[in-house]
Amino acid sequence: MPYRIRALSEALEQSRLRERRIIDSASDAFVSLDANWCILDWNRAAERLFGWQREEVLGKQGFLLLTPEGESPALRQAEVEQLLVERAREAEGAIFELEVTCSDGSRMIVESSIWQLHMDGRREYYTFSRDVTERRRMERELSCRAHYDTLTCALNRTALFDHLTRTLADSSSATAVLLVDLDHFKRINATYGHVTADRVLIEVSRRLRECVDDTAIVARLSSDEFVVLVRLCWQEPVTALARRILARLEQPIELPDDSVHSSASIGIALATAQDSADSLLQAAEMAMFRAKRAGRGQYACFDPSLREQVAERIGMESALRHAIHHDELQLYYQPIVSAATGRIESVEALLRWHHPERGLIMPDAFIPLAEETGLIVPLGRWVIEHACRQAALWQRITGSAGPALQVSINLSARQIAQPRLVDEVRAILQSMPGDDTRLHFGFEVTETAMMHDPQVSAETLSQLRRLGAHLSLDDFGTGYSSMAYLKHLPFDTLKIDRTFTRGVAEDGCDRSIIRSMLALADGLGLDVIAEGVETRAQQQALLALGVQRMQGFLFARPQSAAVIERMLDDSLKALD
Repeated sequence: MPYRIRALSEALEQSRLRERRIIDSASDAFVSLDANWCILDWNRAAERLFGWQREEVLGKQGFLLLTPEGESPALRQAEVEQLLVERAREAEGAIFELEVTCSDGSRMIVESSIWQLHMDGRREYYTFSRDVTERRRMERELSCRAHYDTLTCALNRTALFDHLTRTLADSSSATAVLLVDLDHFKRINATYGHVTADRVLIEVSRRLRECVDDTAIVARLSSDEFVVLVRLCWQEPVTALARRILARLEQPIELPDDSVHSSASIGIALATAQDSADSLLQAAEMAMFRAKRAGRGQYACFDPSLREQVAERIGMESALRHAIHHDELQLYYQPIVSAATGRIESVEALLRWHHPERGLIMPDAFIPLAEETGLIVPLGRWVIEHACRQAALWQRITGSAGPALQVSINLSARQIAQPRLVDEVRAILQSMPGDDTRLHFGFEVTETAMMHDPQVSAETLSQLRRLGAHLSLDDFGTGYSSMAYLKHLPFDTLKIDRTFTRGVAEDGCDRSIIRSMLALADGLGLDVIAEGVETRAQQQALLALGVQRMQGFLFARPQSAAVIERMLDDSLKALD
C-alpha cells in the first residue's frame, strides 16, 4: 500500500510539473482566480507582463491589484461579471480590453480572454492576456491620419464630409457652414517659403478653434481653405462669428524670425432640408467668391441668385474654351500715333469675342473670368500667335516703303507667372515666315500685374526683351508705388493712364503729375505714350507738355486688321 500511495503521489507531482511547464510556456499571461477574484496562479508571462513575481500576488484580489488609480475596482469587477453572464454559452469565453497598472506604476492596455468554470462546486476564472498598447496606439495614429490633417490637426476633407453628412441627416440639427479662404496665400508662400507658410496655416487653424466652442467643427478643406461647421440656424449669430474670425485672422502672426500679416474671405451658407454635404459646401464657396470679388477681407452670405450666376459663369467658361478653338475670337488694333503728324507708329492688339448667340463680347466681360479659371493662358497664347502673324504680314506689305509697324500685346499677371511663357513666345517667333529677328512686337504690362511677384516678373520681362520684345509699362501711376522698382525693370515705354489725360486740359494738378512723369521717363531714357486721348483740347495740352505719341478715340477706335491696312496705306500716301 505505501508503495502504491508513493507512486500515486509521484504521478500527481509529475502531472503538476507538466501543468506548470505548459502554463509557463504560454506566450500570453495566464492568471487563474477563485470565486472572489483572488489570484490562484500566475505564469511567467504574467510576471513579465505585469512585473510582479508569482509569490507576490498569490491570494491578492486581482481587480484591487491591477485597476489603475482613479478608477473603481468594484465597478470594473461588476462590468466583467456582467459580460461573462452575457457570454456564458460562448466557447471562447469573453474577450475584452482593459487598462491595467503594472508593478512600476506604468499603465498598459491588455486584451484578455476569460472563462468561468465550475468544478466540484467551486467557481474559478481563467484568463489569458496580452499587451495591445502599441497596437492600439498605431490604430489611433492611423485613425488620426485618416480623419485629421497632419499639419494643422483640424479635421481633413474626408472626415468633414462624413461629419457634415451625418449632421444633415439629423433633421433636428440646425447647421451653418463658414468657408474661410486665406487671401493671397500664394504670395505668403512665395515670399516667406513653405516652412513659414506651414506655420501660418497652423496658427490660422488654432485661431479658428479659439473663435468657436467645443460643439463646433474646424476642418481644413484644401491648401488655404478651412471650414467652420456650427450648430446655428439664424444668420445674425453666424455673421457675428464671421466678423470675429476676420478680426482674429487680421492680427499679425508673430513667428520666430518675422511677423506675417494675413486676411481671409468667408462664405456663409445655412443648411436647408434639401442640402447635401456637397451642395452646402458649394453654396458656401459661391458666397466666398462673392466676398473675394467685393474686395477680400470680408464675408458674404449665400443666396439662391448666386447659383444662377455660377451657372452662367460655368456656361461662359465652357463657351470661351470652345471659342479658342473654333474661330470665334478676333483681334482688333488701336493705333498709337505721332501727335504732331497723325502717322500710325504702332498698334495695340485688343481681343474681341464673336459669340454665336450673344454677338460681339468686349474683353471686360470675359477676361476676368479667363484670369480666374486659368483660361487666360491658352487665350493669351492665341493672342500672341495671331498678333505676331499679323505683324509679320504687315511687315511684308509695307516692305521698305516705310517704318515697320509694331504690334503690342497685353500680358496679365497670370501669364507673366506662367513658367513656359518665354519658351512659348520663342516657339511662336520661330514659326513665323521669314526672319523673325525683324519682327516688331511688344508687350504691355500693368504695375499691378508686375507686383504679384516682382522678382519673377522682372526675370520674365528681361527674357522677353532678349527675344526682341519692346516692353511698355501700362496704366502708369494707378498701381503700386512706381518709383521704387521702375529703374530695375527693362521697360522701353511708359504709358500715362487715361486717369491723368482725362483732365489735362482743365486740371493743373493733372498737368503737374504728367510733367513729373515726363521728367521721370526722360531721366530713365523711356519713351512716353498718353492713353485715352479723346478731344483736341487734350491733344493740344499734351503736346504743350511735350508728349509726342498718343492713343485714344480722337485718333481711332480699335479697328479690324483690314481697316488698319487701309489706314496704313493712307498714311504712306500722305508721306509721299
